[in-house]
Amino acid sequence: MATRRDDRNRIGGYSRQKLNSITRRGAVGNISAVAAGTGISGGGQRGTVTLNLDVSELSALGATAASGDYIVIQDVTDNSTKKVLVSNLGIGSSTSFVFEDDSGDEVTISNGKEIKFIGSGITTNWTDTSDGSDSDPYDLTFTVDAAQTGITSLLATGIKIGEDDQTKIDFETADEIHFYAANAEQVYISDGVFGPQSDSDVDLGTTGVRWKDAYVDSVTTTGNILCSGEVQAANIGYTDGDNAMTIADGGKVTFAAGFSVGSDAAGDVLYHNGTSYVRLAKGSDDEVLTLASGVPSWAASGAGAVSAAANGADNRVATFSSSTALNGEANLTFDGNTLIALAGAMVNMVANKAAIAATTILKTGYNSLMLGPITLNDGVALTVQNGANLKIINISEL
Repeated sequence: MATRRDDRNRIGGYSRQKLNSITRRGAVGNISAVAAGTGISGGGQRGTVTLNLDVSELSALGATAASGDYIVIQDVTDNSTKKVLVSNLGIGSSTSFVFEDDSGDEVTISNGKEIKFIGSGITTNWTDTSDGSDSDPYDLTFTVDAAQTGITSLLATGIKIGEDDQTKIDFETADEIHFYAANAEQVYISDGVFGPQSDSDVDLGTTGVRWKDAYVDSVTTTGNILCSGEVQAANIGYTDGDNAMTIADGGKVTFAAGFSVGSDAAGDVLYHNGTSYVRLAKGSDDEVLTLASGVPSWAASGAGAVSAAANGADNRVATFSSSTALNGEANLTFDGNTLIALAGAMVNMVANKAAIAATTILKTGYNSLMLGPITLNDGVALTVQNGANLKIINISEL
């Protein structure tokens, strides 16, 4: 009877020494067929026989895998088949996870459930749905729509809005808004100011495209004011606020301190030369103002010119007391219609040398003599004041 030790040294009825002897002699045993067992597919009766691992041949576990269970894997580093503990796979036991939104609302996503991302003003799209590996993950792209209707505020420190960094609205400074064009800041808005960034650099409108109306309280300029229309103002003042010129309704212009055309000398004459007002400086004593070709000038007085007048009064008849002097007759007046000789006056008329027409002659007193023909037009009266004598004689009686 063979002992237990002898059984360990025999295989299939052959001793180990016998088998080794057969292998060394190159003997090969006959195998009539290779059949695939559980979890294996393939096999055959002759030639090269291939056996493959077939998971479909395995029965389901029927329970959650324990951390001490094994899983068969293929190691790509050496293309070998190995087993690995479930606990070493890095897979937890969780079967759900939780999503929370900005408001704090939560939803639990369990196995087999789906999530859909939606929102106002954005579009989602799976742009890569390949194998989902670490080197090629799935890509879910969120695109902000061009037309935004749900945004009601956009507040951020130093934010920029524009086409690019050269054309933009920049909030680079607190409490200010800066506007850029052509890679340069053009205008800005600050507390109480809408102004250009650089002095004398930005125009308000162009010659081809103008602003319609400007409603402002005051205008301060260091240059000229050009106006192709009409300037309407009640007052034009000096820089300190004085109203230097006042324009009344109807066009009357009043100058508060006079009108100066190059000089304010006393005696100067202002006249219009056909284009504008010009100044004629005052002349010398005894010079007279003359006009030649429509232009006034001062000149020396000529012979016979009146140089003196005496006894002047309203309606007095003036007579020459010399070649250059006039004297107002106190007892003889003429108002354009009536010739009056006052008491004590003597009126002498040379016969046939004068005719009084369309004139009323009044004689007062008793020692006056009137000579010459008297002609009265229709409707003209000859009146003698109360108490006066009128005597009419013919020339032949003298």
